[in-house]
Amino acid sequence: MPTQKLKKESTSMDTTDALFHADNSPDLAVTRAEVLARVDTILPILGRLAEQAEADRDLSAESIDALIESGALRLFVPRRFGGYEAGYRTYVETAIKLATVCGSSAWLCFITNHGDWHAGQMSQSVQDTVWANGPAAKVSTPLTPAPGWSAQNVDGGINVSGEWPYTSGSSFAKWSLIAFPKLDVDGLPVDNILGLVSNDRAKIRDTWRVSGMAATGSNTLVVEDAFIPHEHTMLMSDMLANRFPTPYKTESLYQMDVGAVFHLAT
Repeated sequence: MPTQKLKKESTSMDTTDALFHADNSPDLAVTRAEVLARVDTILPILGRLAEQAEADRDLSAESIDALIESGALRLFVPRRFGGYEAGYRTYVETAIKLATVCGSSAWLCFITNHGDWHAGQMSQSVQDTVWANGPAAKVSTPLTPAPGWSAQNVDGGINVSGEWPYTSGSSFAKWSLIAFPKLDVDGLPVDNILGLVSNDRAKIRDTWRVSGMAATGSNTLVVEDAFIPHEHTMLMSDMLANRFPTPYKTESLYQMDVGAVFHLAT
């Protein structure tokens, strides 16, 4: 009797497979072609509003609504919450299309979907909280703090204060993924902590005054003694080793190799 070759199981998918698996899956609710066709319909709107958006240093409500309605801002939201859970090819090609008419829209598509991707790697309870009201809730990723930050361990989590520049989408993102060093008993950095903080617990300082892509609204996030529960955090070392809290290990999008994605994204 012939033997069947068994596919090796792994919690960390082959990077190439993971990057394109979701694009080609036959059970996708929305295909890559459909996503790109929907994006095509909003290009005239974004193009018409692009010059004023740069002058205003922020996208208009009309532009943001168009991006949301087309699905361009829910590419990496899990399908369980009404997102597309699209593949990386769809993600890149969507940003390229948007960039032909509005560079700021393309950047915000790229950055906020990337934030959604990280949220999809976190625990079930975190995902339930982030997308409790649907897939339109966006996650920005300022990550690197300015000097002067502080983090204090307290019961159940961490109290964090500081400033995080370059918070793209600051006018409409509901959450921000911030990073800060984890210190040992001697005060020396041993790792980095990524924490998801609600923008309702923060302030936005108007600091983004540039000559290009001004409409990204990449202002400074100011956090003052905000409590971040432990379950809303990940260690950078775990993330780089592809150890994610999400219980949905078969969702290939959220099992992609982080190092490879970072290189592709930059």
